[in-house]
Amino acid sequence: MNIVEPENKIPKNKTRCLSCGSEFVRHPMRPFEDTVTSCHKCAGTIGTILSIIDTKNTDTLSKLLPRVLRNKDGKVVETAFNIGRIRASLMQETSLDEGTIGKVIRVWCVKYLPMNLKTLTGPEIREQVCGLLDEMGHRDARCEYTRIGMPIADFEAILSETSNTGERMARVYDRISFEYNEMKKLKERYKNE
Repeated sequence: MNIVEPENKIPKNKTRCLSCGSEFVRHPMRPFEDTVTSCHKCAGTIGTILSIIDTKNTDTLSKLLPRVLRNKDGKVVETAFNIGRIRASLMQETSLDEGTIGKVIRVWCVKYLPMNLKTLTGPEIREQVCGLLDEMGHRDARCEYTRIGMPIADFEAILSETSNTGERMARVYDRISFEYNEMKKLKERYKNE
């Protein structure tokens, strides 16, 4: 009996890199190893990143991290990325233990450092970490860590609908209060799942 393989299926000796999406040939001595998920280029990058994190080589790590754009006294300034700020904020704002926080930081580094992003903002970093918390199954911690606010389009709609500053402020406050209360409810629901 002949088994017909689908045309778009990757041959058994090849797989797709989860980091960059390229197709690569698996090692000939381990052609069916399911744990190989990165091409040699990405595996080297990820392995290097993890060894830098594990050895706590902050000088080298800071060279790999993007610069952070911050608002200081009404001006945008570019500062060095401090990975310790992610750890400190997760410790302060969530109920996660230190070991879990370390895993979240490692996953963030593996996922985002190979992208070679030049700059990030604090809110972007928080969004990335929240996404990882969801992916890792820490939905209650994600609710604790979520940044509430509104999309730019919604804020622009408020600006275009009224020129009254007091009314604008009230509408923004109502929206943020609603989101805050909903996140509290979600956190309790996720905690009980």
